[in-house]
Amino acid sequence: MLLQRLVEYAADSDQVTPPFYGRKPVRFVIDLAADGTPLKTDLTDLANPANRDERFGVPRLVPAVTRTVGVAPALAADTVEYVLGWVAEDGGKPDRVAKQHEAFQEQIRSWSKAEPHGPAPAIAAFYANGHAARMTTDRTWGRGDLVAITVGGRFAVEDDSARRYWATVAAGRKGLGRAGLCLVCGQVRDLLKTIPQQIPQRWLPGATQGASLVSVNEAVHGYELTKFLTHTPICITCGLTFMSSLTALLSDDTHSSALPGQYGRLVWWIVGGSRFNPMAALDDPELSDARALLNTPHDGIDPDIDDLSTFCSVTVGGNVARVVVRDWIEMPLPQVKT
Repeated sequence: MLLQRLVEYAADSDQVTPPFYGRKPVRFVIDLAADGTPLKTDLTDLANPANRDERFGVPRLVPAVTRTVGVAPALAADTVEYVLGWVAEDGGKPDRVAKQHEAFQEQIRSWSKAEPHGPAPAIAAFYANGHAARMTTDRTWGRGDLVAITVGGRFAVEDDSARRYWATVAAGRKGLGRAGLCLVCGQVRDLLKTIPQQIPQRWLPGATQGASLVSVNEAVHGYELTKFLTHTPICITCGLTFMSSLTALLSDDTHSSALPGQYGRLVWWIVGGSRFNPMAALDDPELSDARALLNTPHDGIDPDIDDLSTFCSVTVGGNVARVVVRDWIEMPLPQVKT
């Protein structure tokens, strides 16, 4: 249940970075209709020279990829070379750009087959129908400028299908090479062999190095003396998401607190949509809030989102490279208020 609640928190929070995403300036946008037809052939330029933070585009969370010398496309948002196949005058190589552009399109086609109910089919149609060759801009651009794609007014990279597929692609080396029923989300998806992310040592009192929340790296630790997550099926998306959520919460002073002398750090969060801060009522109580809580049983107000939300709290520590869960609390938010 702890892992499920961390995944649910990520879905409600804008503070958790999706697995293998990073915040980068998006310079141009291609706006598509639901059928993949561009709403206009001119790229939308998001750069704002008057704003220091937006001189090269508007920062957004987009798929991030570590590139070496090989061709490695990102998903639904990449440089002009990958997305449009444009060869820049500042060092662009036509043969290489052609390979980059084809690799980007192939990844879109694969995404469309894997996730047919998201924005991928529209983007695949955009390329299949030759619309990409007709896109233009009268602005000065460079080979490193990012281009993102929207479908129906929404950035494709923000769709759940994009995040699922990209996590599968980017974490392929950590996969078991098979699909199965994930214990966290209950869906049949590609499974992890190991958890690819670790929580930094500084957030885990007692740890001597970065640690993972779930780890079976020795046969003696696993069921039937089996290493890795073979008998603990966790899909790539969930594994990366709950690690990102816990790391974000641990690093947030408003959601965590060190417990001096106890080798632990307490973390709390709420799932279900409520923005109630239970710690504020303790750290900085207001008389009006206390009166409102006392009158709640008698005021006759219909249930709201707070009544349907759940409070979660976990206390964690570290033991070498292991996360130690010292305490786990889950209860209805109204119960916490009372």
